[in-house]
Amino acid sequence: MRHGTTLLLFFVLLFAWRSTAGAATNSLAPAYPKGSIALEKAALDISFSPKHGQADWVFYELSPEHLQNCVQRGDSFRADPALGGRGPTLADYRG
Repeated sequence: MRHGTTLLLFFVLLFAWRSTAGAATNSLAPAYPKGSIALEKAALDISFSPKHGQADWVFYELSPEHLQNCVQRGDSFRADPALGGRGPTLADYRG
């Protein structure tokens, strides 16, 4: 338990002391890497790498309320128009 508490404290301090230049709107989210596309949605922040065609990171806060009334996942991938065609498509997820 002590190791877990120490690790948690380390990450809290790391995020508290990091530079705010290029930071996401949410104060706990990591900074956006150079060249990434910042996608700030109502429920989450995303750092998208056009070079790699995927997210560098995705940040959202998860609370017990988020886990209530969960729904089945549907097969309805849609590309994000904010990426201007530089992101993945439905074809990228087919087997």
